[in-house]
Amino acid sequence: MVDTSQIASEALSLYENADNSSRNGLRKLARKILNDTDVVAVAAKSRFVSDYSVPINKAVDMVHRHVLLDIISSGLDQYVHQTSALTGECFKRIGEALLADGACKIVNGSASKGYNVFTPSEELMQSIVTSHVKNVNKLFSHDNLARMAIIAGGIIMETVPPIIEGQSTNATRMGVTKAMVERMGLDTADREAVMNAVLGKNFDALIENNPYDTLTQEYADRVDDLCAKHVGQHTSTTTNQKEEPVQEATHKDDPITVDPDFRSSVDLILNKATGGRVTNIDVLIKAQSRVGQMMEEIEELKTKAADAASSFAKSGKDEVDGETLTYEVVMRDASEIFKDAHGKQSQKLKFEVPTLVWRDALGQEVRHPDCPDIDPTYQFRMYMLIKFLSAIKFGHNSWLHGHTGTGKTTFIEQVAAYCGFPVERLNLDSNLERSDVVGGQEITVEDGAPKTVYREGILPRAMQKPCWFICDEIDAGRADMLFVLQRALEGKGITITEDGGRVVAPHDLFRFVATANSRGQGDEFGFYAGVRPLNIAMLDRFTMFIEVPYLDKDDEMRLLKTAYPTLNDNERNEFCEFSQKVRGAFINGEISKTLSPRGLHSMATYYLHFKTVMTPTEARLEAAKVAVIDAAPSDNRHTIEQMFNTLVG
Repeated sequence: MVDTSQIASEALSLYENADNSSRNGLRKLARKILNDTDVVAVAAKSRFVSDYSVPINKAVDMVHRHVLLDIISSGLDQYVHQTSALTGECFKRIGEALLADGACKIVNGSASKGYNVFTPSEELMQSIVTSHVKNVNKLFSHDNLARMAIIAGGIIMETVPPIIEGQSTNATRMGVTKAMVERMGLDTADREAVMNAVLGKNFDALIENNPYDTLTQEYADRVDDLCAKHVGQHTSTTTNQKEEPVQEATHKDDPITVDPDFRSSVDLILNKATGGRVTNIDVLIKAQSRVGQMMEEIEELKTKAADAASSFAKSGKDEVDGETLTYEVVMRDASEIFKDAHGKQSQKLKFEVPTLVWRDALGQEVRHPDCPDIDPTYQFRMYMLIKFLSAIKFGHNSWLHGHTGTGKTTFIEQVAAYCGFPVERLNLDSNLERSDVVGGQEITVEDGAPKTVYREGILPRAMQKPCWFICDEIDAGRADMLFVLQRALEGKGITITEDGGRVVAPHDLFRFVATANSRGQGDEFGFYAGVRPLNIAMLDRFTMFIEVPYLDKDDEMRLLKTAYPTLNDNERNEFCEFSQKVRGAFINGEISKTLSPRGLHSMATYYLHFKTVMTPTEARLEAAKVAVIDAAPSDNRHTIEQMFNTLVG
């Protein structure tokens, strides 16, 4: 459900500023609108990709802040009036201006991609957004709004120190209540009417007779909103005030001594007060000393983490197809980037990770062409994220292992997509040569004479920029090729003998990530021909091993619901139950064919297509055949088809 008032209020506040942070805030609100299926159907976003060859979520990164406000205002109006025409028109304006410069408005002397000449005026869009703020206030009378302001002011008075020193409590209370009214977004006449109603109220009696926990949900939501706005404003204006330092005891302080005349009494009181769990004051003294030590250790770790973050180059550039892109390193809280399956932040991800913001020569924010596209239907698993992001944060090499089709590479690419990192991918097949990886000498002709030149390979090229280097199927690589990678995995760079012994040092934000079907000890399942045990010295260079299992049924149900909303619950359940059965049989060695998430996507896509030309029962079977049954060996085919028929009838 969309909180139209909250989004509208935030959008108006952000739009008043013209800095990058406000544009990022507008972009976040636009994505909130686009990712809410109550506002924009998945089919509408799919049509946008089909019509304009770019996802609408990616377009959000490219467009002018005025276009972002167009998305927000159209989405809010669509949610209220329940018509798809509004965002459809908005999408059409953006798409046409992405394809043709002639449809774009001119900003700073050049065509602004996505900013259509027919984009509504700034005044019109602001009035639309403002109406959504006012609509909530109109649900309440002036008298009720006055009550809200007084109750919110009372909460603030209890939780935030008075900010008007030297005045009486009543004067301060009136000042805070007036600030609450100011934050309601009312016009002048309504604001004066509410203040007149405030003056006629008995503050103490109103607050006493209306405790917060007895308020209706509508009242509580508005009171919460007012308090949050006030505290945010108060915090921002007092951040720079000087505070007196607080002296905290540490283990370095003089040791605590207990007067012998009181020791026995203190021990007796402790014994009685704790039910016999603490019988001696020395236990508490030692604990206090240990706490001091731990606090110092925590501060030291914080310092090291801060030093690690500050060691990153804050900005730089990359040449891509003759165009120079610049980047800025932004440390962001991982819990704000990656939400759980219910769209909520996870406490386990409350740490900062490096992200990249890319800009073109005009200073407009863009995506690096080697940065994967965000898949809004992708299901992240929190226990994998915390491990992988920790390795990225500290510059360690990660090894992701699991059965074929579990989504190892896709996981890496989707994390990179959300963090803004380009990805270079190397498949370690048996035909790979050293020259493919580090480069080699080539003969060219200049001025009619042959000349030997060095052509850089994929590894040194990737090492010199912020990117994630994926070594796919590393456990199938030849030993001689893996030795080429071994020094680079140490983080000390590589020496390129083909280029006169040049040493290529890795960029601060260059990361190695390997995917494999094994843990590096050889094929433990007997499924994967060509998988070899690796050199222990090679494995020792990977400090983070992450097992990637198949998605469980709940995750797959959510995935299908997001990606294919026209599937009903019974159809989704049958498909997911079938995929779980096939994978279970594969893992247990009963069959040699599995069904990956990619295969499940194909099965759902073909089913929806086949259902338009045949019965649902026939469509199910045909979809299962093309996705998995007909791809299985003859001795597996009957078993898999029997599983399917048992589940779907």
